[in-house]
Order: sequence, then C-alpha cells, then structure tokens
Amino acid sequence: MLVISLIVTACGGKNGKKAESEADKGDMAVESTVDGEKVTINLGGAQLRWDNLGDAEISAEEFERFDGDVVLTAYYKTNNYTKDSSHEIGLRLNWDDKSFGENRRVKKGKDSISFEISEEKKNSIIDEGYVYVYGHNVLVDKVEITGKMIEESESSGPLFTEENGLLHVADGKLVNEAGNPIQLKGLANFYLSVQPQLARKSVFNRMKEEWGANVLRLPVNVDTSFWGTPEKGYASGSDEDRARITATLDKAIVAARAAGMYAIVEWVVLEEENPLKEIEYAKKFWEYVSSTYKDDKHIIYEICNEPNGDHVTWPVI
Repeated sequence: MLVISLIVTACGGKNGKKAESEADKGDMAVESTVDGEKVTINLGGAQLRWDNLGDAEISAEEFERFDGDVVLTAYYKTNNYTKDSSHEIGLRLNWDDKSFGENRRVKKGKDSISFEISEEKKNSIIDEGYVYVYGHNVLVDKVEITGKMIEESESSGPLFTEENGLLHVADGKLVNEAGNPIQLKGLANFYLSVQPQLARKSVFNRMKEEWGANVLRLPVNVDTSFWGTPEKGYASGSDEDRARITATLDKAIVAARAAGMYAIVEWVVLEEENPLKEIEYAKKFWEYVSSTYKDDKHIIYEICNEPNGDHVTWPVI
C-alpha cells in the first residue's frame, strides 16, 4: 500500500475541514492511499454547503493513475448546518461547467453515492487539474476512485539533471558540473499560488517529453491582490496561505527532480516595485528554500524577479 499526502484546498469556502469545529480554518492535510485498483482520499468530514461555496477539491493526480473510465464514490453523512434542510452532492470543474450534470439529492443519514466518470470526463479533470465534490448540508468523510490502474514504467537512462549536476557560469557561458557548456530550454510556469494544479509530475513529464523542456520556472508571488483573485501571495496572505504556497512549491520541486528538470525558484516582485518592501518575508522564504534544498543540484535561485520603478536602483537590488 502506498500512502501519499496531499492538500485539499478551498474555493471560497470552508472545505477540507471538520465542520464540527468552527475554530478550524483553511486547508487541511489529508492522506491519499493506493491499494490495488482503488484510491482512497480521506477528507476528514469536509463540510459542503451552498452559502459559503464549500466544496472539496480532488487533485487530477488521483485520476492520472487510471486508464479508461473510473467511478468516484463519496461516503457522507448529512447535517442541518443551515436552515435549509435539503441535502445534495455533485461534481464540477468550476461554477460554469455543467459537464458532470446537476447535483443529486441524497436522503438524510449516513450513506454513499457514486458517480460514473467516462474517460472523456476524466481527461477534462486532468486538463483542469482538479474536480470539486460540492453540495449542501453534507459532510464527506472520504472519497474512493476505482478503475483500471496504469502500471508505472521505469525510466530508461540517466536523467538530464543527473548527467549535468550543479550548474555554474564560466567565461560567460553556462556550464555543467564537469565544465562543459550546456543549454537550458524551458517555460515560465504561472504563479503557484494561483494555479497550484500545475505542480504535478504529469505536467513536468509532458513539458519534457512533448515540448523538449529541461527547465521550468516556479514563481512565488509577493502579492496577487491587484488581480482581484481570491488567492493571496506569500507576503499579502496569512500563515495558512504561506503554508499552502510552500506546500505547492515543495510539490513542484519534487516533480522537477523526478522528471530530471532544473527548477528556477523565483521570488516575484512586480507591483511592489522595491524588493526591500517585503524583505522580511523574502528572508523567511529563502531561508526555508535554501535550508530545505541545500543538497539539491537541480534548483536555480532567482532571488528577485522584476524589480522596477523610478526609485529602484541596482544598489537597492
């Protein structure tokens, strides 16, 4: 049996937490276990309710384990958290997507409900990066996904990062650990706080195999409030936001390592202009990264991305 930890994240609600405890806030680490042809995801009693958009996010990584159609079964118990006594459960990619059908009424009590997911719908989940279990006046203890598991193939030959090791600059050229010139080719990933679903092994593998990339940018933004998105940046968010962003970064760094790709860990200063504005958070962030991954040779540090403004000089940077 393989045990994998993951994060259940919120979409504007109090999902991924035990509803009985109002003191609990934010995301809750849960466990995903793989046993035979089944993946079990422990949600710990995630509260589903319409009035605060409560839902539970299931990562696309869980569905990438399967070939063909799958069945998702949610084990729940109903409650009357709101005055409305109706009890409902459904699946969705986002609020506008109805491809999974409308939510279904369930009887009061403790029971389970299953959803048949075709390969086409499963692929839409994989493209989106997640699927939401949503509903009203329901507590979901766990979710099971069953189907035909894909056997993992062993990698052939050494990884790109293993061949080249720690990079450095010599005579104006980027060279590998042996001193031979090397070229990095890759892409700029989007902010990890806004699109954490990109921090998946399958994304890295696809960029490597289909696009020929050997490096990927992992940007951590100081703030995203100027976009009007609900996700917060490392400095503008709470301790829970920072924990969520850090967990996503950890996941991306591990994915890059497994794919044999270099990872540019990047502290993004944009709207703030002056990198000294949030210097204490920058110190906290880099102290974590540099101490946690001090032995990793595949990480490239970009300690200040996009400083700008009339008063930001090179001495400041």
